Amino acid sequence: MARQGGVPVLQGLWSAMAALFQPWVPARAPRKVHLTSLPLTEEDLGKMRIPAGRVSLVLPASACLERDVTLPRAARAKAAQAISLNLRGSLPSGGKGLIWRHRPASEPGATLVYRCALVKEAHLTQLREAAAGAGVKVADIRLPDYPGVGFDAPVLWQAMPNLPTTAKNWAAATGLVCILLALLVIVLTEAQVAKVSEQVSVRSARVTQLEQRLAEAEAQEARGTADAVLTATQIVDFRNGLRPLSGLGLVAAGLPPDVWISELSVAAGGWRLSGFASGEVTETVTALQALPGAGNVRLSGPVMFDTYSQKSRFDIEMTLLPESVP
Repeated sequence: MARQGGVPVLQGLWSAMAALFQPWVPARAPRKVHLTSLPLTEEDLGKMRIPAGRVSLVLPASACLERDVTLPRAARAKAAQAISLNLRGSLPSGGKGLIWRHRPASEPGATLVYRCALVKEAHLTQLREAAAGAGVKVADIRLPDYPGVGFDAPVLWQAMPNLPTTAKNWAAATGLVCILLALLVIVLTEAQVAKVSEQVSVRSARVTQLEQRLAEAEAQEARGTADAVLTATQIVDFRNGLRPLSGLGLVAAGLPPDVWISELSVAAGGWRLSGFASGEVTETVTALQALPGAGNVRLSGPVMFDTYSQKSRFDIEMTLLPESVP
């Protein structure tokens, strides 16, 4: 008994699952039913009912009227419009109440021949109503020998209002989830953009600091270069003879002991010595000339005898080579 009681439960569960996932299960292709005549016969209705499912109805040849339409070759690109104009101009009441389809009836030549199949719209309406009254779902209605061309083709959006409530709920939930996911992506993207912008700002500030430090280093380097040039210039000047103390020591060491220097003038490239000598002044000139690295040594004026000190007064100009001064 328990096993028998469980069967309805399983059947109900299966039905609920089928209803839940029905909108996402691919629909089976409609079954073709070739009709023998219009209006429908009981035999045709029986073929439409069994087995159950959607059907694609193929009209009998007796329900169609065929007519050939000849067009110039230049009208091939707009054949449908040209055929419609031709039929509306040649049919009674302008073809009102008729539906037609066309296909090429001959190979393209100087002219084009199209074969048109015409069906009364009232016959199609009666056919759909009869099928609906018999509980048959019609997917489409086709012409004989016109594969893929049918009347009353179903439109996808018209089927939406007939979806079950579960499918509607699933569709709404799916849309809501998509919106939430889109919002989540936007929020995460904005947060990431803000984070990246902050990092860019920090790095930009860091780059600015580094640029300032680089400018300061370049300025300091320029100042160091200027100082180095100045120092080098001073060294060159110093080596060119502007070292009076060392030069004076060198001169004093080479003078005879009876010579006294009263005045010493130093200029770039030249020395001027004024003093007194007990002996001959020429000996003083000779002693200075004998100094290492001495340049030109000469008297710059007359030698005068000082009666007070009993010595000869002299003025001597001389130069020292820069290499001789340590």
